[in-house]
Amino acid sequence: MDNTVRTGTELLWSALGGDPALVDRVEYGGVSGLLPARLPVMDLARGAVAACSLAAVEHAGLQGRCGWTTGPSPPPS
Repeated sequence: MDNTVRTGTELLWSALGGDPALVDRVEYGGVSGLLPARLPVMDLARGAVAACSLAAVEHAGLQGRCGWTTGPSPPPS
């Protein structure tokens, strides 16, 4: 994977007002280059899915349950 996917994720996440530090937590898997095209449509799609996934985690409040947080960890119960 080149930096196109990461850059796309950063731009999309920034446009949504997300914390830029969270982009570092995204892991990209799977095979790239499956959709032959002159433009990087697969990279755009992967970046969009990553940004949507970050938004879903934040919205659902799952940061602590996904193994990472967006801020300080809550005290142990």
